[in-house]
Order: sequence, then C-alpha cells, then structure tokens
Amino acid sequence: MICAFIDEMRTQGYAVEPILRVLRQQGLTIAARTYRSWRRPARIAARTVTDALVEDKIRHLAWTTHPVTGDCRADR
Repeated sequence: MICAFIDEMRTQGYAVEPILRVLRQQGLTIAARTYRSWRRPARIAARTVTDALVEDKIRHLAWTTHPVTGDCRADR
C-alpha cells in the first residue's frame, strides 16, 4: 500500500526522498533504500544457482544408486 502511494506520487513527478520526508513528518518512517529494495526484484547469485544444481544432483545420486552392504571382502 505504501509502495503504491509512493509509485503514484512518482508518476506525478515527485522524487522518492521528498515523498519519504513528508511521510516521515506524518509519522511513517521508511528509508529510501527500503523502498527501493521493495521495488527491485531479488537477484540470485550465479554461485547460489550452481550450488543448488550440484546439491540436487548429489541427492539424486544418493537416492537412486544401490547401497553397498555386507563385508568388504571379494567373492571367491
């Protein structure tokens, strides 16, 4: 709701900081950085994506391979 209000005021030509200054005077404290982080989609790091792919592959291999059980000696 607050983001929609700020967006509406921005379409009328006001900058973010003056809008937030007026809101602060009215008792609503919000930082410009907070507003911008709400508006910006979250970025996922490439390393996070590759780590997830590796983890999925390891889990797949762990659940689909047949476990080795019994002694370690070879059949004679």
